[in-house]
Amino acid sequence: MDSSEIQANREAQAEELEALLAIYGPDQCCVDSETMTLEVRLEACAAVVKALLPMEYPSRAPPLLELHDPQAQLSPSTLDLLLAEAERMHTSSPGQVMMFDLLEWLRELVRAGEEGAREEADAALAAAAQEHEDAVAAQMEACALVDAASLQADLDQQVA
Repeated sequence: MDSSEIQANREAQAEELEALLAIYGPDQCCVDSETMTLEVRLEACAAVVKALLPMEYPSRAPPLLELHDPQAQLSPSTLDLLLAEAERMHTSSPGQVMMFDLLEWLRELVRAGEEGAREEADAALAAAAQEHEDAVAAQMEACALVDAASLQADLDQQVA
């Protein structure tokens, strides 16, 4: 990462943290602009999402996330779903800030109940995995064609 990319990331992070504080307010949101960390309390339960925005965010990496649920109101798989959704959002829109969308996704998950959202997340993950497998297969096929052409050229030279 060069210094201009780091600077662009830090500016995007600062703007995002400021916007999140304005949206959620100080009762639900705590921001530390020095460490680029954020804590947001979910309204529907006592859970708190903690996010650290690394230097690579948003250009190259999603935020680092923790989910604290002292009253155990959420399913143990909720953090896994949250992390998968953060990765999906980052992959589908690299370079874009995502904390608001991610927090709203989590709020909806909590509101709607996890079962339906888990099935949707599993389907999205399966679709992403299939896309990845298709891309790898296409790359392998392209490599095989290049190797075959290279072998044919070697044989042609030996015959001549």
